[in-house]
Amino acid sequence: MQRFAMDKLIEWKNNTNRKPLVIMGARQVGKTWLMKEFGKLYYDKVAYISFYNNTSMSRVFEQDYDINRIIYHLFLPDKIATFPFTQEFLYLIFFSVNTDCFHIHPFTAPLTPSA
Repeated sequence: MQRFAMDKLIEWKNNTNRKPLVIMGARQVGKTWLMKEFGKLYYDKVAYISFYNNTSMSRVFEQDYDINRIIYHLFLPDKIATFPFTQEFLYLIFFSVNTDCFHIHPFTAPLTPSA
């Protein structure tokens, strides 16, 4: 199962027309581990943002889904993503959302900052 899931993530990563990915499933089955491992193996930088007891990150998404504003808030000094966002690195940013975050919906636009 682990290899199948990782192969699907690699397939998603290699798709030049990929959209943001939503992984859904029961609690405690390894979704977060899978994404962290995938990020460690295939990306230069990984930002993991959990919405569990994280009202400041939840508020970032209450306004709208403007990617430039969201990225700005992710990289503020007091946030967990402390590396600078530059084009020279391949980034994976993933969000862990629990059922209490009902206002968080999948993005409808690619997660790439505009120039």
